[in-house]
Amino acid sequence: MAVVNPPSAPSADPAPQPGSHLQDVVFCDPTLHLARPWRLRQPAAADESVIFLHVPKSGGTTVDFLLAAAAAWKQETYRRLAIGRLFAPPVWLTPGWTGAWGAAETRFASPAPRLLSGHFPFGLHARLPGPARYVTLIRDPVAREISSFNFHVQRGFLSATARLEALLEQRTLLDNPQTRLLAGPEAMDGPCTEAVFAAACAHLEQHFALVCPTEASAGFIAALLGYLGYPPVLHTHNQITRVRSLSAPSPELRASLAAYHAWDVRLHARAGAMWATWQATAGVEIPTAPLPPETLVVVADGDIRHQTRPVVRRADGQPVPDENPVGRD
Repeated sequence: MAVVNPPSAPSADPAPQPGSHLQDVVFCDPTLHLARPWRLRQPAAADESVIFLHVPKSGGTTVDFLLAAAAAWKQETYRRLAIGRLFAPPVWLTPGWTGAWGAAETRFASPAPRLLSGHFPFGLHARLPGPARYVTLIRDPVAREISSFNFHVQRGFLSATARLEALLEQRTLLDNPQTRLLAGPEAMDGPCTEAVFAAACAHLEQHFALVCPTEASAGFIAALLGYLGYPPVLHTHNQITRVRSLSAPSPELRASLAAYHAWDVRLHARAGAMWATWQATAGVEIPTAPLPPETLVVVADGDIRHQTRPVVRRADGQPVPDENPVGRD
């Protein structure tokens, strides 16, 4: 994704030090990146809910902010299910963790939200009154666990002297969390087995419109915008871990993490294969011509949570007058 005539981006947060005073800070980069929707042969049906199953530390906060801004512009219902006080720290994945699963209604009223997102296991579609499809990002499990460890040190949830090796030895961490999340809430405790992995893969094949490895997230964002019929979006990268207590993990630690999350290693490879197959067979058209300067672009930056209305700019960076219709359809 290139940067194309962006409006002023928010200032980057000052370089932080680990500590509990950072627990509510959203770290974002100061650069706005342009995501242009791909044209898809089969976009989402008009009556379909789209559920973003957000695996913690998979790059999903950027997607969450982007979807919130674009949905507001399109005047569609977007709901983020919050973990709240169900788990503390909220995304510290230990056996039995189910994220926002307990915060969701047992049955959603009609009409269902157009978009749902959050940290929760597979199965939310069964609580909706109409059809639903999922989308998700799957991250390399070694990189995800290191990112999670650094994130929790940065936020003050872990001591700056904590060692990831010790957490593995004590089996404090939930093994194979991505496989478990995709298998369903009953898989969030107990052993992760071949049957759990098979259930996760079956759910991906049967219920997911888009499955993508995190390293291809730029394409995932473009495809998701196209799937939902959303406009181009200028966005920042959010929830960046800028304090890295563990910056150069040893080969031994990487090997231990890969063994600890062996099913997630296979799942990540499966996601890569599914993404490649989807791109080759879904009739995707990737736009290459420059955007006309008058094209309306939604802005999704680190301040999105504080906005009361969508921020829209022209592609050439010029503001859109309040009296100018934003062309929703």
